[in-house]
Amino acid sequence: FILIYLLNYYYPIFADDFSYSFIWKSEGVSGERIKNISDIFFSQYNHYNCWGGRSITHAIAHFLLMIDFRAACFLNTLAYITLIYLMCKIVVLNRNKPSIPLSLFVLFHLLLWFCQPAFCATSLWKTGSANYLWGILIVISFIYPYYKYFITQTTQDTLFKSFFLLSSGIIAGWTNENIGIAISFFIIMLFILSYYNRIRIPKWYISGFIGVIIGYCFMIFAPDNYRGLSIIQTH
Repeated sequence: FILIYLLNYYYPIFADDFSYSFIWKSEGVSGERIKNISDIFFSQYNHYNCWGGRSITHAIAHFLLMIDFRAACFLNTLAYITLIYLMCKIVVLNRNKPSIPLSLFVLFHLLLWFCQPAFCATSLWKTGSANYLWGILIVISFIYPYYKYFITQTTQDTLFKSFFLLSSGIIAGWTNENIGIAISFFIIMLFILSYYNRIRIPKWYISGFIGVIIGYCFMIFAPDNYRGLSIIQTH
């Protein structure tokens, strides 16, 4: 935790960090700094209509750049550690072990450190971490209940859980264009494997999948995506 925090602290603010420190308006970035949550909502509404559909991760970028820099470094570090923790949880769940070995936690950290092609850009740079570190953390958090149920086949199939998975599915599907497709494929494969293994499919399984589709559509059908496509086709 201390290592990643220090790397966050000494990694500079640059490039897109400046534009996401300010409110987006219909004509682009304004000269007004993001000061509160309502500014983030207003900025992302305009961003959605004039630039792109990654509203969830770019709202996180706004937030990280709005708060005190040390607090942003702390939250980024916490997200990194939590991501490793969830990855370990999936492994020990698969191996039916009660606790996470320290060696496994260290191994995952080393794998992320050495095997990521752009560790700094995806885990330390504030705008990059919002898009990729936080994006994948949201996704892993969302798919964990699916995997846990497939392994243990124990769950509470309540109305609240269905609504919660629907809402979190919208957020997860709205994170990144490639990840949205990957989540959908993951859940479809679990549907097939569950049917093949005669595992009952709970209602929240379906509501979460619907949420992913809704969130993905919100992202893909952002107005400026089609303006950008027409520009590329023209050139």
